[in-house]
Amino acid sequence: MSYLKSILTYHISSEAEVDKSMLEAHGITVHLMNANVSRAEFAAPFRIQLQVPDEQVAEAIAILRELSPQRFGSPAAVKEIEAGILRAFIRFTLVALVCTAVLFFFFIHEPTLGQRLVLSLINGVLIGGVISILYAFFKPKPKSQ
Repeated sequence: MSYLKSILTYHISSEAEVDKSMLEAHGITVHLMNANVSRAEFAAPFRIQLQVPDEQVAEAIAILRELSPQRFGSPAAVKEIEAGILRAFIRFTLVALVCTAVLFFFFIHEPTLGQRLVLSLINGVLIGGVISILYAFFKPKPKSQ
């Protein structure tokens, strides 16, 4: 038994129908999940998913990539995005830990050790988040050549 795999998601049903027709013309079995629901006025949150059987995924992606390569990011671009997310997470974690440690020693209002730890952690994470957002917003952009 073959399972269906979603390979693209659409906001506009006509785009999904065009790709479905293209794949079917190449002999690929295609299903559009939520195609009928998304046409209703109240169904804005639903997205149409183009699904093909597992054994036809590679062929379908190759056909759609040839038709419109910008819809499928290059592996290098995907790796760069993943690396950027990891760097941002590490930066946030380090800043939050430093802020937590500093705040832990500055809470001098006689709270218990557990209360000091919780207050420090909450405030450290909040401050770390704000600093990470500000860094991402104001960091120098690489010069394009």
